[in-house]
Amino acid sequence: MLLHRCAAVCQRHGEYFLTLAWLLMRVLGTIERTMKPQIILCIAFVLSLFPTGCATAPSAGSSAPSCGCTDIDKDLTRHVAAILAECRSVKPGMTRAELLKVFTIEGGLSTAAHRTFVYRRCPNIKIDVDFALSSPNQKLLEERPTDSISNLSKPYLQWSIID
Repeated sequence: MLLHRCAAVCQRHGEYFLTLAWLLMRVLGTIERTMKPQIILCIAFVLSLFPTGCATAPSAGSSAPSCGCTDIDKDLTRHVAAILAECRSVKPGMTRAELLKVFTIEGGLSTAAHRTFVYRRCPNIKIDVDFALSSPNQKLLEERPTDSISNLSKPYLQWSIID
């Protein structure tokens, strides 16, 4: 009975929480008889506060979200997924020269150890990159193609900076 109440509350907020509530109740099933219904409904309410919707991750073989939204532009979604996959091809350990095949430099302040790069086909897609300098004698403003990426941000969107 309590499982059904919990599921009903969560179902109003998406199938994800219905499943989560069901799993929670299975775990708590052994003590369900001793728990007060108010406690279980409070748990369901807290779970229902988590956001749901079209921000869910795509499934393994799909580039579109699995949320049932009807206004998704599938061509745009595929195109953005392809761009993100290309951005993900850049990894720590790669050289500055390899990075420059996918991204190009952006204006603004930078050093050889840190710079913001823009995606070659769209300057509004950016990443911030930290480099390990290839020589201990290298000057802070001397960028070399052999510098290796030590850390990079996730791609993000931002208006262009023009010097």
